[in-house]
Amino acid sequence: MAPKKDIEGSASTERRVSARIASQPPASAGKDKAAAASAIAGKKRASESGEAQESKAKKTAELSASKRAKHDEKSTSDAKPASKSKATKARAPQPLPESGTEDKPKPKPSSKSEKKTNGTAAAADAAESKASSGKTKLEVGDKLPEITLKDEAGNDVKLSALKKAVIFAYPKANTGGCTKQACTYRDDYSKFQKLKVSVYGLSNDNATPLKNWKEKNSFPYALLSDPERKLIGALTGSKSSTARSHFVVDGQGRLALSSVGVKPGESSASAYEAAQKL
Repeated sequence: MAPKKDIEGSASTERRVSARIASQPPASAGKDKAAAASAIAGKKRASESGEAQESKAKKTAELSASKRAKHDEKSTSDAKPASKSKATKARAPQPLPESGTEDKPKPKPSSKSEKKTNGTAAAADAAESKASSGKTKLEVGDKLPEITLKDEAGNDVKLSALKKAVIFAYPKANTGGCTKQACTYRDDYSKFQKLKVSVYGLSNDNATPLKNWKEKNSFPYALLSDPERKLIGALTGSKSSTARSHFVVDGQGRLALSSVGVKPGESSASAYEAAQKL
C-alpha cells in the first residue's frame, strides 16, 4: 500500500493538468474561427472584384457610346455639303441648245438730237421746280414760275401762261436810262407785233407811278408791278435790286434768251433779234 503522501501528490498533479486542459480552448474551435474569417475575407474580395468588374464594364460601355456618337456626327456633317451640292446642281438651269437660241434685238442707240431733246426737257422740269420757290435764277430752257403780277391798270398777268413774249426789266420808272430803254421798245413795238410777240415792262414800282409814266410816254405795252421782286428775283437772281435786263419767252413758255446787265439803248434790238428765231 503506497504511502498517503505519495497518493496526495499524485492527486494534486492530476488536478493541475486537468485545470490547464480545461482552460485551453478546444482545437476544433480555433479551426472554425479561422475558417469563418477566411470565408468572410473571400466574400469581401469577391464583392470588391465584382464591383470593379462592373465599374470597368460601365466605363467601357460609356466610351463605346461616345465614340459611336462622334462617328455619327462626323458622318452627318460630311453628308450635308454633298447633299447641298447635289441639290444646287439639280437646280442649275440647263443651257439651251444652240439650235433653239435666238439673238435678242439690240436697242437702237438714240440719236444726238433725241438725247439733246430729252436732256433739255429733264433740265427744264428740274429748273421749273426751283424757279417756283423764287430762290434760283432761271436759265435758258426753264419755264416761267407760277407767279401772278398786276399791271399798271390793276389787271392780273399770270407769268406761267405767257407764250412768245419779251420782258424787259428796268430799275425805276420815269428815270433817264429807264425811259430811254422803254422808249426803244415803244418805237420797235410794231416789229414785235408782226412776229406775234407781246412786250411787257417790269420793275418793282407800284401801279400808280407806272400808270403815270405810261400815259406820259404813250407806251403801247403793259407795265408789270413787282414790289416784292418775286419775278425779278427769279429772272435776275437778285431780290435786293433790279438789274437792267431783257428776257425772251418761246412758244412753250420757256426762256429762249436771258440777258442781265444790258445798255438802255441796245436792249430792244437784242431782244428783237432773239424773237425772230422763235
